[in-house]
Amino acid sequence: MRLSEINARDPFVLPVGDTYYMYGTVKGTRRGEAMEFPVYYSSDLKEWEASKITLDFSNGFRADSDFWAPDVFFLRGKYYMFLTCSEKGKKRGTYVFAAKTPTGIFKPVSPDPITPGDRQCLDATLYVEDGVPYLLYAWEWLEVGNGKIVLSRLSDDLTKRLDDGVIIYDAYSSGISREISGTYRGEKVSGYVTDAPLIYKTKGGKYLLLWSTFSDNGYSIAVAASDSLSGKYRHEKLLYGRDGGHAMIFHTFGGEQFISFHSPNSPPEERPFFYALSEWDNMLKIENKEELF
Repeated sequence: MRLSEINARDPFVLPVGDTYYMYGTVKGTRRGEAMEFPVYYSSDLKEWEASKITLDFSNGFRADSDFWAPDVFFLRGKYYMFLTCSEKGKKRGTYVFAAKTPTGIFKPVSPDPITPGDRQCLDATLYVEDGVPYLLYAWEWLEVGNGKIVLSRLSDDLTKRLDDGVIIYDAYSSGISREISGTYRGEKVSGYVTDAPLIYKTKGGKYLLLWSTFSDNGYSIAVAASDSLSGKYRHEKLLYGRDGGHAMIFHTFGGEQFISFHSPNSPPEERPFFYALSEWDNMLKIENKEELF
């Protein structure tokens, strides 16, 4: 099947060997103490086939809804998935799972979320620098009004945060995020969205924060920059503003750099999109205006 035939939000591409695996927010099937979700694989990024991954709930994992935005990384001999989930009566958070293979059985490394249990969080991901793992997550606008992006140090086995983290950015201060309305715990709320944070370090040593929000153009991908990982980030540009977002960056087996995200942002029409992405003068640029696949 082609990308245009795949309905998925938050596409995350993991190259392994000679195969690309694409994970995303898709409908799962509950089977006893496990859930199965589709995962797609391809050798050329053009034609895709469906396989599956399994989440094993047998060791006390209690989340029962959402299952959003799986980001999968290979680290120290295992495949780690960062997955946003909700448990009845508790705040939404991101949990970490581990498996031996990209399409294997993913077991939670802890029954508790890696994000703070007293915060409404989502879209946590992993950033590694000099062998040190960091957690990057969105403190959700539904709870705090002005959505925030937080950076924390993680333990080497990714089972716990080692500090309270530092807020490196917020939606309102960006100057491009526009207020939207929603419902939180039965109450109407409004605020400024921070979704899908991602850190990219340029060849010149600049740190770029990619994140998604609602701008004047609808759902969008923006870029902020800082001279240090946990320093002050400032808005630089709107990378994509045509009703698409939740981006990640990957490299092809030929060494090309791509960005992936979903568009439009309207269920159930979302599809994965891939664009060539280049770096120039400590900044990122989408090279082509039409999707390649």
